[in-house]
Amino acid sequence: MSRVYFLFAVVALFIFIGCSGGEGSPSGKDLTLKKCNQCHSHMITCSSLDEGKEYWEGTVRRMAEKDMDISKQEQSLVVDYLNNLSPGSEPICN
Repeated sequence: MSRVYFLFAVVALFIFIGCSGGEGSPSGKDLTLKKCNQCHSHMITCSSLDEGKEYWEGTVRRMAEKDMDISKQEQSLVVDYLNNLSPGSEPICN
């Protein structure tokens, strides 16, 4: 009987961890808000939201070259996130 309770507890724990979101990978939005705001206001980013993907690839690459702590995978997430935003989008432009 104690094995049944143990198994139930383990399953419940996994369900709880899964439902709480766990650590997981950060989203492009989270990375943009965290990484870009370390050095400048989001309004600088907001003013360029009408630019295309090549612009964002170059900008993010240039920031990485200036020692922004960001992996290639994170760079791609940030580029995709910014490229898909419309001018005036929140939370970048608030």
